[in-house]
Amino acid sequence: MDYKKVYLDKKLIAGVFTQTSKLDEENFEEAKVPALWQSYFQNSIFNPISNEIEGSPAYAVLFDFQKMGKYSVLIGTEVNKTEGLSSEYSFTTIEAGEYLKFNAKGKMPEILNDLWEKIREFFKKSKDFQRAFKSDFEVYEKEDEVSIFIGTK
Repeated sequence: MDYKKVYLDKKLIAGVFTQTSKLDEENFEEAKVPALWQSYFQNSIFNPISNEIEGSPAYAVLFDFQKMGKYSVLIGTEVNKTEGLSSEYSFTTIEAGEYLKFNAKGKMPEILNDLWEKIREFFKKSKDFQRAFKSDFEVYEKEDEVSIFIGTK
């Protein structure tokens, strides 16, 4: 599996937020992330995110990993500050540090699901890298391209 080791500075991301689990997301009726994407697109049209960095792609940040597979998801865009943020938006920080970057191109969401499965298998087998479980994130530069960044220890 191809990946690139990168070091990233801290990023501030603002957008819409939910808590979910891998188990919930595998069940179509329980999945929260598709509705979160819809909310992000609707809100950003009618109420743009304050202090958005021009040209920022869309981010899906996974953080606050807990036992039993629960985690938080924030879908949004990079901002330079949180002052003046509308009440329907939340924010989180992508931690500075070392990440492995994985890329995929193709039809969504199939290519995204396939890439996540390959990443899980990669970390199960890897002797060189361990996930940090602080802040992992997806970056969407185009409709059919995604990069997934996984924080490592």
